Amino acid sequence: MQIAATRFPPSIDSSTDQSSDETVHGTRRGSVDGDDDQGEGWGSDVVGGGLQHSLLFLRTNIPANLLALWAALEGAAELYALPAWAQWALFVLAVVATPIYVYQAVDRPEDPSDGSDVRWWREANVGWQSILSTGAFVVWVYFLGGPFQAAGLQNADLAILLVLAYPIVIVISPYYGSFLLYQLSQLRRKAA
Repeated sequence: MQIAATRFPPSIDSSTDQSSDETVHGTRRGSVDGDDDQGEGWGSDVVGGGLQHSLLFLRTNIPANLLALWAALEGAAELYALPAWAQWALFVLAVVATPIYVYQAVDRPEDPSDGSDVRWWREANVGWQSILSTGAFVVWVYFLGGPFQAAGLQNADLAILLVLAYPIVIVISPYYGSFLLYQLSQLRRKAA
């Protein structure tokens, strides 16, 4: 199974008609291994639909400007046939830029009645969102191939597993991640 053969999955936007005869991994939607007797919503539709929804969820957790930056960098790498080390350098640049951009881009309403702990908690949430967006970007690039494919490190099964599992991490972890960052800052305050 070669994931990166197409640069972007064929239909990950929410405007896709789910009842169409579109194929997912070589089987028609609503069928199991090409067998139509199971009806709609069975077999590959579950896996394909879940994968499409997971990709959409990942895409919405990565700023559009960073996706555009990555598309431009990857396009330049292919156009100029850059060596693998240059592709990795571009990837590291994008990974470093992601949390910085997200942290700067999030609006933080200032409420003078908020205590310092409430303001810090809000900052911890923004920090955790920066980390989650960076992870979503790494999973997205791994799924598409990029430098991982060029170095022979991409595994299609692992890529699909990451795409399906990472949205669950995004949904369940904001409170715990923010709490962890908050507790670490409290320990630093007490030590200082």
